[in-house]
Amino acid sequence: MQIGSTVVAVVRAEQNAGGSPAIVARWNPYTAMPACTYQSFTGVLANSHHLLKTSDGQVLFTYGDRAQTNRPTSRNDDQ
Repeated sequence: MQIGSTVVAVVRAEQNAGGSPAIVARWNPYTAMPACTYQSFTGVLANSHHLLKTSDGQVLFTYGDRAQTNRPTSRNDDQ
C-alpha cells in the first residue's frame, strides 16, 4: 500500500503453528537512500491479512483470527 510517498507493507511467517509476529515496514522508495521503519505485532494467528487506508488517512491492519471459532476479523490500528 502506498500513502503519499510512503510504502507500507506487512510481512508474516508462521512458525510451529503458533502465532507469529506481523512486521509492518514503512519506507519512501523515492529517496536516494530509503530507510525503513518497523513495527511488530506479536501473536497474530492468521492465514491472511490486509492493510486498509481509512478515510482519515490512517492504516488499519486486519486479519482472520484462527484462535477463535469461525475466524472473526480482528484489527490493530496502532500507529
